[in-house]
Amino acid sequence: MAKKKRGQPLKSCPECDAQCHARLATCKKCGFVFYKKKKKFIEDWKEELKPGDHVRVVGRSGTYYIKESGEKVYFTNPGVYLVKHIRDDGIVAIGTGRICHGYEFLYMGKEKQSSMLDSMYNSPHKLIGVSLKRKGES
Repeated sequence: MAKKKRGQPLKSCPECDAQCHARLATCKKCGFVFYKKKKKFIEDWKEELKPGDHVRVVGRSGTYYIKESGEKVYFTNPGVYLVKHIRDDGIVAIGTGRICHGYEFLYMGKEKQSSMLDSMYNSPHKLIGVSLKRKGES
């Protein structure tokens, strides 16, 4: 006898009674907020960041190259970086993980075509603030 497949976990919206997936933060039908997402993207990076802070670079953001097939290849690896210097157009940082390591320039200006190649674009990185707590700290 074949097992019956379970459906998606659902919850009911208190505003419009729509059935929403259990992990949704907001109702797709009416916009009711079930909970606030914890991820806080850094908007004003010049004001919010200082040397010594840690940031998480979100994958598929930053400078990229467009292949002939139309596929985008991003140059910066996602992961946690240590801020070393703040510049007018970006952040000099050091990768602190297995995938992201070494010095990296995190471009934060407006998206523009690179002066190096016609198919390369400088695009701002998406950053999330990271708080690294050590043992014994509160």
